[in-house]
Amino acid sequence: MISFRYLCLVFMVFLTVVIFAYVSVAEEGNTKTIQAIRIEADEAPVMDGKLDDVCWKKAHKVTDFIQFEPALGENPKDPTVVCIMFDRENLYVGFECFKKHPDQVLGSQMKRDSHFFQDDYVEIFLDTYCDHRNCYGFAVNCLGTQVDRRIANEGSMRSGGPRGDRSRAWDCTWESKAVRTDRGWTAEMAIPFSEMRFDKKGDGTWGINFWRSNEEYDAEDTWADVGDKELAVSRFGTLEGLTPEDLVASRPLEFKPYVAAKPEFSPEQEMHSDAGVDIRYPSSTVTLDLTLKPDFAQVEADPDEVNLEDVERRLTEKRPFFQEGMELFQTPIELFYTRRVGIEDLKYGAKAVGKLGSYNMALLGCQSDDTAPVDEEEEVDEEPEDETKNNYFVFRTQRDVGASSSIGFLGINKQKADGYNRLGSIDVNTTLPADTRLTGQYAGSWRQDKRDDAFIVDLSKRTQTTNLHLTYSDVGTDFDAQSGFIPRIDRRGFRGRTRYEYRRDSNILRSIEGGVQYERLENHKGVRTNEARGIEVRSRLSDFFISIEPEWYYHVSEDYEDIFYTDRTVSFFTGWFPPRWASVRSRMFIGKQEDKDTFYIGPSVDLVPTKNLRLELELDRMDKEGERLEFNRRIGITYQFNHQMFFRSTLQVTRNDERNVFALYGWEYRPESTFYVVYSDRKAGDITDRLMFVKLSYSLKWKIF
Repeated sequence: MISFRYLCLVFMVFLTVVIFAYVSVAEEGNTKTIQAIRIEADEAPVMDGKLDDVCWKKAHKVTDFIQFEPALGENPKDPTVVCIMFDRENLYVGFECFKKHPDQVLGSQMKRDSHFFQDDYVEIFLDTYCDHRNCYGFAVNCLGTQVDRRIANEGSMRSGGPRGDRSRAWDCTWESKAVRTDRGWTAEMAIPFSEMRFDKKGDGTWGINFWRSNEEYDAEDTWADVGDKELAVSRFGTLEGLTPEDLVASRPLEFKPYVAAKPEFSPEQEMHSDAGVDIRYPSSTVTLDLTLKPDFAQVEADPDEVNLEDVERRLTEKRPFFQEGMELFQTPIELFYTRRVGIEDLKYGAKAVGKLGSYNMALLGCQSDDTAPVDEEEEVDEEPEDETKNNYFVFRTQRDVGASSSIGFLGINKQKADGYNRLGSIDVNTTLPADTRLTGQYAGSWRQDKRDDAFIVDLSKRTQTTNLHLTYSDVGTDFDAQSGFIPRIDRRGFRGRTRYEYRRDSNILRSIEGGVQYERLENHKGVRTNEARGIEVRSRLSDFFISIEPEWYYHVSEDYEDIFYTDRTVSFFTGWFPPRWASVRSRMFIGKQEDKDTFYIGPSVDLVPTKNLRLELELDRMDKEGERLEFNRRIGITYQFNHQMFFRSTLQVTRNDERNVFALYGWEYRPESTFYVVYSDRKAGDITDRLMFVKLSYSLKWKIF
């Protein structure tokens, strides 16, 4: 008898054929166009944030922005002017943001790649291959703070990175400056062509969009009519007039060695030293990265948090080697979760990411030399799995189809001394009529003695006011993705959620939102294992947010498959986010969880007395009947001397009297060259680990081609 999962594979093949047959066509007729004006290198503007250079008078200007929020398609509250030009090396962009009330230009973020939640900022999006699905984003706020990101598949899978947006992990070198004026504020950008990948033989037409956030009115303005989605790359305008064959696309070979001193003060006084190197060669189509003994001394430890779910908590990747370029490895089933790689020590690695014709390509190989950590308080029946000397090889390719569809393949091999774990998958991503997105993936896993499959189909439609999400997934009993993040195996079933939001252009009641969700899973014996029903109601009154979410959840015990629980809980969230000085928020959770009375509260306060100083206080407390109290306290301070120099320190104390002190001083004393001093003090019981890192890296560049 043919198994259900093999029918799923047949369905994936059928879906692939349908996508090839159905080539969606980008909307025409409403596409806006801006002309890039060529200037000579000696005419280039000075990056001082002021648009008073003579060359700006030559530039083509656009002013016809529309509102994205709060009223889609309406005229903006304040006008915006954007001008653009280029020389052989850089694309120059100038923004003039007018304000009726110039004293209401709001900015608080000084740290690169911050989330501009409450700041006035501008952003340019560039679809350099004009493939209507992938783009770069370059943003700057009114304080001159930079954010850069690389977005894949119109941002359809945005998780795991800074503030939940993996695209922000990508960094490059570009110049920007912003200044306030008596009419609002202005910003200048100089974006090197060598930092982006594009077709040197192309016709010089790129996709483009401009964005402005006006925090006085809590408004977002867009130049292109992107409909209901900010990252609708398929609906961007066009940039014309570039001459790709003349642009400087190749960058020098980057050679970044580092040295580190690591004095240890406790439990023993020892001195360690280390050295390594990062090498990068970027071309117009492919970027190659090599690393030997990468040092992650500046990476802060993961905070201890109370986990309210019955599955493993997903941790954010913070290591630079894995962060950049990882958007291409994103798939609906997360088969490559880099926090599984190099748990303690990564010896070396290589990565190549680029685009060749209609194919996005990525290769990654690395060698770890570590052993999985063991919780000494946890009783285990067998020896921990040896993770020593694992070799990883990952291959990813994605083929563009039509205007906004793609088909991809992902292959992973984890080679160990005692065997292997291999994964292969095919995935599809397409936009159907009515702006509905369909994604699907079929995956197989192989070990010496086991083989199994997993399958997912996801249908979603998102607008400014509504959100519909339907998913069917099937993960086999023996499916084994050791390098992936699969919260549960031996599960199949449906998940669905829908949301509706009503927004008003008002100073008081700004939005009311309601949603429902449902999930039902069973194992492959046909036994119901998980069923959840929940509703959520959320509202915003001026700068105050409040939500309530009652949930009924039936589930099997994670330890004993013959024990089932019925949880009845209510979650609350309240938050006050004024545009300046402070923000306060708190989560609360109350009810029956696993037949035990449970109460959780997690308040936090952020104070921003100046644009340079930020203070944070977080509490995390859960009382569960019959179990030990969980109570974490965390205090943080960040001082940003300027955009290149900062100091950050955190103190965390847990209920078990575990203490973790972390302090980091960082200085980018020249572009891509850094100096770090790190202090770490961790106390657990009678054991104290106290050590320091001093790391210096220096970027050297050679033009070899």
